[in-house]
Amino acid sequence: MTKIENLLPQRPPFLMVDKLLFSSRSAIIGEKTFDKNFLFYQQTKDLSALVPSPFLIEALVQCGGAGLKQCNLLGSNNWVLAKVIAAEFWQEVQKNDTIRLVVTTQKVSAKLLQQSGNVYLKANKILYASWLCIPLKNG
Repeated sequence: MTKIENLLPQRPPFLMVDKLLFSSRSAIIGEKTFDKNFLFYQQTKDLSALVPSPFLIEALVQCGGAGLKQCNLLGSNNWVLAKVIAAEFWQEVQKNDTIRLVVTTQKVSAKLLQQSGNVYLKANKILYASWLCIPLKNG
């Protein structure tokens, strides 16, 4: 597999995918561990460090984009998140948790990318989201 930094323009601390485990046009699987280097934990009253939910959606979007880039399906343009269609959360992610990102692609064209995905913590599905991305014209 290609190194994530070669597939996405994001760099730490905004890179939300550590590695791709599988990528094809229809399915993409990746992983992310939220370790001590993650700067954006939300601290709770009981001093737990939680990952804010928008970062989990961003991880799915980045995983989907990296997987399609790995498969040479996105061309040379970078793509940007245009709209989150739906999102449902069932469980929090804490410091040192490793999540699995499973993304499916509904549509990919020169003007629009539509994907959806699930985030898993161990064997539990903890988030579902669907979104649209559009190409960012170079130059």
